[in-house]
Amino acid sequence: MQYSDLKIEVTDGHVVLSVTDTETFDFIEDILAEKHGLEWSYMATDEVDGKPIYTAHFLEMKDPKRLQIIVNDIDQDELQRIWNLNN
Repeated sequence: MQYSDLKIEVTDGHVVLSVTDTETFDFIEDILAEKHGLEWSYMATDEVDGKPIYTAHFLEMKDPKRLQIIVNDIDQDELQRIWNLNN
């Protein structure tokens, strides 16, 4: 998976996760919620060049390291497989 399609950053003092692709976002969201008990505070959607972009805002999370560690621990082969199915 191209890392430009998954971005973790701090915006307005809280952590934000942006993911291009619906299925990839769903996969990551399930892992965050089911395995780590992380729920986003709100989500925004956008579209760039015909591709959906999902942006989850974690208002209670101030340091992106925790989210980055979780994302890094996701099976990268499975993440790539899901990405490839849809792109």
